[in-house]
Order: sequence, then structure tokens, then C-alpha cells
Amino acid sequence: MARQSIAEIRRREILTTYYEIAKKEGLERTSFAMIAAKLEMRPSLIVHYFKNRDELISSLIQFNLDQYEQIFNQEMDDLEGNSRKQLLSVIDRVFSKKWNDLFDDGVFYNCYSLSYRDSLVRAKFRELHQNIRSRLEALIKDCMNAGMLAISDEKLLAQHVSNLMDGAYYFAGMIDNKEEQEQFMQTSKEGALQLFHWLDEVLAN
Repeated sequence: MARQSIAEIRRREILTTYYEIAKKEGLERTSFAMIAAKLEMRPSLIVHYFKNRDELISSLIQFNLDQYEQIFNQEMDDLEGNSRKQLLSVIDRVFSKKWNDLFDDGVFYNCYSLSYRDSLVRAKFRELHQNIRSRLEALIKDCMNAGMLAISDEKLLAQHVSNLMDGAYYFAGMIDNKEEQEQFMQTSKEGALQLFHWLDEVLAN
């Protein structure tokens, strides 16, 4: 049991080091040798925990996807019992660059690019987006049940918000000026709030 625990810790160290190097060097350029040098270990030891580069990349992709979903978990316990505040909190976070506290855009999109030639990677990303829509849908449904939201199709609304979120975040990464980037994300968030018919009320507060 102790050996398994040590192995898990070591795998996590290797994975996070891979992630940190990939942020600077890019996914394709990051090698076992670079990771080993950073951790001051032999490259052969990395192979002991990750059989090959494909397994390491697969683990990194899962790490990124897990981080991506954390946007739904932050601060939720403090807002338990208030569906509207929970939903507004999620919207506020997803339409901002606060996600950069959770994952790096460059590494995330490097991983995403692999989905075009790897069906397993594509399946992982598809599952991620389905999970996000399902969680949005559940929050929307809670608001509907509490009489806080008058709409007829929670699935369609969740899809629209998810599509707007993906497009906004992708384009925001192309804006170099931080102030312009923040303004763009704010405008995108207001567009999402309009879908809920909450914009005027939120701006008034």
C-alpha cells in the first residue's frame, strides 16, 4: 500500500513538471530528458511510471480536463441552497480569464489539437463538453424549479451558453491587450446574461 502511495506521488510530480515545461516549450517539444533534468532523475525512471510518451500525454490531457471542470466547483459550497447565485457565480467565472488560474491556454489547446488525429483524445474532449453542458443544464433546471427563471428548454439554453463560452474563450486568447481582453469577456458575459433575461437586473446591482 505504501509503495502505491509513493508511486502516485511520483507520477503526480512527473505530470505537473511535464505541464510546467510544456507551458514554456510547447507539448511537442517537451521530452522525457527535459522532465528528468528538471526533477534531477534519470529518464529511465520516468519510463518506470509512464510506459511511453503517449501514456504521459494521455495523463496530461486528463489533468487538463480535470482542471477545466474545476470552474464549476470553486465557491459552490458557500452558495449551496441558492441556485441563482450558483449559476451567476459560474457565469462570472467562465466569462473571465480566471480559468488561467486553473490551466494554461497553450497546453490546453495543444492537447485539444491532438483530437483531430486521435479518436481517444477526441472522446475525452467530447465527454468534457458534454459534462459542462450537463452541469449548466442542472443549474438552470434548479433555477427553473425555484421559480427564478422562466424558460421552456434548459437543454437548449445550456447549449447556447456553452457555445458562447467556448467561442469567447478561444477568441480572447488572441487578444494581446489585457484591457481589451477583459472588455471582450465582459461583453460576452453580458451576452450570456441576456439569454437568461438577467442582464438588466445584474447590471443594476
